[in-house]
Amino acid sequence: MATSYARRLAATSQRAAGPVARQWIVVAQILGLALGLILCYFSTIPPLKVLGVLLFGLLALQRIDLALLFVPLTVPLFLMQLRLPGMLPHAVPPHELALFLCCAAAGFIALPSAIRGLFTRTLSGTWRLLRSYAPELILLVAGVFGIWYTAPESVAQQDALRAFRWFVAEPLLFVALAQFLVQRQIAAGQSAARALRPLLLAFVAGGAAVGLLALAEFAGALLAPQLFSRLISLDFSGDVLNRMPRATSVYTNPNNLGLFLGRVWPLAMALLLIERRTRTGRALLYGAITVLCLGGMLVSFSRGAWLGAAAAAVVLGLPWLRRRFHAWLLPGLLFGGTLLCGVAALMLTLRGGLAGASASARLMLWREALELLRIHPFGVGLDQFYYYHNPVFGRSLIDPSLVHGFDQYAHQPHTFVLELWLNLGPLGVLAMALIVLRTAIYGWAVVRSQPGAPGARLVHGALAALAAALVHGLVDTFYCWPDLAFSFWLLVLLVRAYAEPWPALASQPALAQRHTQLLAAEPVAARQFGGVAGWLRMAGHNLVAWLGRVAAFGRGANLRHQADNTGRGRIAAQQVVDQLVQVGDEDRARAEQLQPG
Repeated sequence: MATSYARRLAATSQRAAGPVARQWIVVAQILGLALGLILCYFSTIPPLKVLGVLLFGLLALQRIDLALLFVPLTVPLFLMQLRLPGMLPHAVPPHELALFLCCAAAGFIALPSAIRGLFTRTLSGTWRLLRSYAPELILLVAGVFGIWYTAPESVAQQDALRAFRWFVAEPLLFVALAQFLVQRQIAAGQSAARALRPLLLAFVAGGAAVGLLALAEFAGALLAPQLFSRLISLDFSGDVLNRMPRATSVYTNPNNLGLFLGRVWPLAMALLLIERRTRTGRALLYGAITVLCLGGMLVSFSRGAWLGAAAAAVVLGLPWLRRRFHAWLLPGLLFGGTLLCGVAALMLTLRGGLAGASASARLMLWREALELLRIHPFGVGLDQFYYYHNPVFGRSLIDPSLVHGFDQYAHQPHTFVLELWLNLGPLGVLAMALIVLRTAIYGWAVVRSQPGAPGARLVHGALAALAAALVHGLVDTFYCWPDLAFSFWLLVLLVRAYAEPWPALASQPALAQRHTQLLAAEPVAARQFGGVAGWLRMAGHNLVAWLGRVAAFGRGANLRHQADNTGRGRIAAQQVVDQLVQVGDEDRARAEQLQPG
């Protein structure tokens, strides 16, 4: 059914007047989808809201690939509420509504073929598919358990269900829809990477808008504070230089701004590196987006975001360092140390210290989270930390010094291991560790296969964004916000798109072979991986090789010195041999002369 739908869609597009007309049709469809969401969230007339839902749904039936672009584009607006007539505002943000309508359209398109596939799919194909998605299934099971382990309050149970939607179910639905589009595009003759690139561009465009708004807020607060303070949401912290405002953009906390933009700018930088020699206009656009994102992170005054940016810069700079110095460990350490000193200078200059008052509060949160894990080793449930942390609910282990402070309302313990364990339990920690490890192995293999190729640069940018997320997640939230969850899975999908085999095709040999042929035509060479066991073996081999290189690096200078001495010794020995040969030749000639005629 999906294949026939793709053929009908291609035939419809070919009946257009020409390439220019087809481009204008796509622009009109995108504008129609945007108008549908605008009517839903900004109109006050109920019939117009219904019209917006119908408009978006009908266009999603026609072009589900364009409709899905609005999920990564609007995910930073997760605080917006859908106001329905006669009902209280409901927490259905734009990205969630777009995702639900895309799922409905995909179900209408692919349901018959999916039903037929249940009866035609072989047991071995199903097993390969389940094995390929074992970490995702473990995460889903951990999320279901996270709904059961909740506080007894009804509001706590509602928060757990909302968190299951935002952090588990909807990101996995987004992955499933993306793979549905990949299968359609492969059947139409395009590679998985080409099918996912529009989602990446939509995500980067959303980050550019968020960064631009943050810079506009900051500039307005400095130039006309009396006017803009009533129009925009800013955060004024006592430890910022001259009490300058911390921009929040579409968020309520500047740290959320830094968390999101830290995942965007490495991808924009990778796109800049791809286009810098071929398309100057696009390169300038991606350069402007990179500057907007970095500028938004700067005016957020988030120390964790600055540290994450330094980590991403180190990951992005490693290939250049290796080509320039023919090594990566020592140059990488020096480069990272230089960036760390720059970040420390920013902290000392703009924030008045390396840690500030938030450091002691985070340490107290970590101690309380560890104590909660001692009492509840399987976690406290999805988004339940607030109900155990806030003294109002009577379960708090909070330090008395925090009772009247902002930190009594913290929803997460501000470090990724404790965050994942408290929300998803040990199963969730295991699943996320497997996913991150698999993504790093796939990505590193793609980057090493052909350095400098466009696909390898995109994967490299995704790895840099993931490194920034992990470093920032050491002192802040890593996953449990909708924009962070969707950006994480988009990075995973981007890396997986350049790795062979594409797991969603494990049960479809014909499409899998087609994908292999398309991927071979891409600039990046594919690497073979044999399921979970294969990439675990690959991880072990890479770890052993890395440890061997580290051990050999310390002996490098001594080995080179010994090699030089050995070379000089070989030259001297060769000279002695040549002298002996010459003496032997002279003796042999003299002996021949003394022999009788």
